[in-house]
Amino acid sequence: AVYAKVEAEKGVNKETFTKVSLVDIFQPILNGITELVIFGKESLEPNQDMIRLRELHFEMILLQREVTLSPIFNLLPTLTRKLNLVPGLRRFAEIMNEQAIIMERQYKLRENAEVLNESVIDRMVLHHRECKQSGRTHEMLSPFSMAGQYNIFQIAGSETSQATSKT
Repeated sequence: AVYAKVEAEKGVNKETFTKVSLVDIFQPILNGITELVIFGKESLEPNQDMIRLRELHFEMILLQREVTLSPIFNLLPTLTRKLNLVPGLRRFAEIMNEQAIIMERQYKLRENAEVLNESVIDRMVLHHRECKQSGRTHEMLSPFSMAGQYNIFQIAGSETSQATSKT
């Protein structure tokens, strides 16, 4: 389906040479893999929460560059965070809040499911169940930790994919 869509959009055919970016081909596939692993969703058609999480993640990556290139942040990182001197840091916090809300919503959709799969979100549900049963509620993941896990997976997955496609 991904290849057919790219062929139609870019006018790929047997008669003429057509330059196509690998991003057009691989990005939908990689997004689908991410959503399968994290949310257990078997379709390449993501829901609005998944789309928004991905958008927020990419915005965060761009902000990270802005923040780390800021001279004041590099000179006084603790003071900069404390006084909110770099606008990107405020937006970074807003993104994390929104991601945490989305992850909590996705978690709650799976929380009471009887059958869970091997997806990351389902493993979080199982972890929380075990914590509640054993009285280790302090080990339960917060929505912010869940959002952090999502971001880590996105970064690790995209870095691996980039390295693989370059070799």
